[in-house]
Amino acid sequence: MGQLEARSSLNSSLILSPARIRVEKGQPRSLDYGDIFFARDGRNESHRVFIEPMRLEAMFRESSHASVSIGELGFGTGLNFLAVCEAFVNSAPQCACLDYIAFEKHPLARSDLARIANSHTPPLALADELIACWPHLLRGWHSRHLANGRIRLLLYLGDAHEGLLDFTGRCRAWLLDGFDPGCNPEMWHQALLQQVAGHSEPGARLATFTARGALRRQLESVGFQMWRVDQRPHKRHSLAGVLRNEASSVSRQISEVCIVGAGFAGVFTAHLLALRGIEVHLFDMRRAPMPIALAHARLGDPAHPLMQLRALARGYSNDWYRRLGAPAGILEAPFKAKDIRRMERSAETWRLADDSICLLGPAESRERTNFSAIERSLWHAQCHLVSHEILEPLLNHARITLHPAEVVSCTAEGRYWKVGLRQAASQHFERLIICAGAGSRRLLPNLNLRSVAGQIEIAKSTHPQPAPLVGHGFAVPLQGNHVAFGSTYEQRSLTGREATTENFERTEQWFNALGTDFNPNHQSTWRGQRAYHQDRMPIAGELAAGLFVNTAHGSAGSLLAPLCADLVASLVSGTPLPLTQALARTIRTTR
Repeated sequence: MGQLEARSSLNSSLILSPARIRVEKGQPRSLDYGDIFFARDGRNESHRVFIEPMRLEAMFRESSHASVSIGELGFGTGLNFLAVCEAFVNSAPQCACLDYIAFEKHPLARSDLARIANSHTPPLALADELIACWPHLLRGWHSRHLANGRIRLLLYLGDAHEGLLDFTGRCRAWLLDGFDPGCNPEMWHQALLQQVAGHSEPGARLATFTARGALRRQLESVGFQMWRVDQRPHKRHSLAGVLRNEASSVSRQISEVCIVGAGFAGVFTAHLLALRGIEVHLFDMRRAPMPIALAHARLGDPAHPLMQLRALARGYSNDWYRRLGAPAGILEAPFKAKDIRRMERSAETWRLADDSICLLGPAESRERTNFSAIERSLWHAQCHLVSHEILEPLLNHARITLHPAEVVSCTAEGRYWKVGLRQAASQHFERLIICAGAGSRRLLPNLNLRSVAGQIEIAKSTHPQPAPLVGHGFAVPLQGNHVAFGSTYEQRSLTGREATTENFERTEQWFNALGTDFNPNHQSTWRGQRAYHQDRMPIAGELAAGLFVNTAHGSAGSLLAPLCADLVASLVSGTPLPLTQALARTIRTTR
């Protein structure tokens, strides 16, 4: 197999093509399956076929702090999801949260989703949120949070059978909404229905639009008691049912956790656990944080687990930063000719999956940079410029208590973890999560973490720079005509002055190559330590019974830490994982 053919094969395994559709008189139709997505009264259809027969509104009213998990085969246009979310928001107590797990082999392009979602009258409440957070078309799990975090959409893009085999949770209700069995028989295969039953809570409810006798018998054979639902005058019947099995023991819900470190990893982990109804004690000395960070990392070979994790994190983390109000748009600018070739390969490889990546020619590149000699650049429209200040709303949660104290030790005592504090009495917690960056090395000496110093310069700029730049280091325009630039990645020990010299020399070389001078007035310096693992993958998961970590993000903490926080919060709370099990294994603590 040739190199180009091999690369194409890798891309096809990870990167999906959008569904082919046509809209006829307001009704979207799949060109791949020759069937409509929903009836002309789509919103009412969702209620009469799914929400009402399964009595979802009553289920939501009776829900408590624990998450309610609803599953759907065939996400399609998202109509059922939006209708169920509307019912949840209107019915459930404020303390409840919803995990909506859905599977879709042929996802819509964002433009098609927007056209269809905005066509409903009256508008569906969360349609704009769904459009804004619509994931890149990458095979695997995509986690998104809506309705101020009360609703988590876990969307598996790819074959439903593969997704169900990878799914780690159980659902209280299922919506079976694949295309008609005559058009899409694979969605109604016996093995798939067996997987649905296996991933159902005791007494789980189920509904589907079709009333075929063969399907009814299949569902009964895997354990569901089925009955017909009158759908006249729209059609004769649909099916609904309940799983016939004995109640199993309910695992004890963890009510309280301790988190060490309030950087990106700690803040996101704390917030996601608080959303799941868990009290969080967050310990951090709140020292001066890094002044600026870019939620961006280069994308390379899609077959590499780190590239897959980066691609998923670009969507997940930048969706959070969008909702937090961070400025969007980062320009990747070359230093040498090889950088241009790499950017061209990246754009060609990832453009189908991520429509926010755009390769720019000379005119557009010069307009965005004011650099006269730049020939190519890569525009990342949905990558954000972030600072720790924008994380403050995530800490402003009733279930998060911030303790300004330094943790100096953590030791196991029975089923508890003893947290030693400097100049304060020790405390005990059943669950402990270390998110302390480079400080994790001291608390977890056996974790095989390494640290590397880095330095950022702040200076008064003499060159107006419209957009944040990455490439040969980074350069970010700040308020008051200032610029932050750097940063060093010091494999050898440098003094602060040596690091400043290196930052100035590197950035000057870069700017000169792009056709402009670089001679700003130096104002200040920020210096810190990054934690990383020898394979450059982050570490997130359970290290020992009750002990979890979210660390080793290197220079990509603002990008990778939020998605890893969702993984750790899911493990702690016993909710479905936001990553495939294979990808989660690549970042586990015992790899």
